[in-house]
Amino acid sequence: MRGQVSVEFFLALTLFLLALYWFANQAGYAAKTSAEMSVSNQVNGVARTLATLVNDACSRRQEISYALPAITDGRAPVAYRANFSSNALAVYTEDYYPQKSAFAHAACAAEPAGFDGGLQVCINATSPSALIKVTAGGCA
Repeated sequence: MRGQVSVEFFLALTLFLLALYWFANQAGYAAKTSAEMSVSNQVNGVARTLATLVNDACSRRQEISYALPAITDGRAPVAYRANFSSNALAVYTEDYYPQKSAFAHAACAAEPAGFDGGLQVCINATSPSALIKVTAGGCA
């Protein structure tokens, strides 16, 4: 009888430790997935915002100054780049694994340009040419 209790106790302890290990592993995975989803949502938000600003500047034929926001994974800032090419806009992370990217389309075409996150950009649609100019720095 005494040996039977010892075996049952050992099995119960083993199952408890396996369950504890599994829950700890799942919690770590959930935290990692949450950080990745947060970065992905922020990248999508930047792409949509920039496309909206390009459309607003184009429709009103005006200049819009915009500071590209910082993106973070909850612990540290994440470097990203925004590229304009014709009416397509791409925003992607640079030193973040796995790489996150988002694409948006504007109604008006912009001259090819690329900017790092955190900079101030000027979206200029006042010129009579068909292409919108996006430059670093604020609008004059």
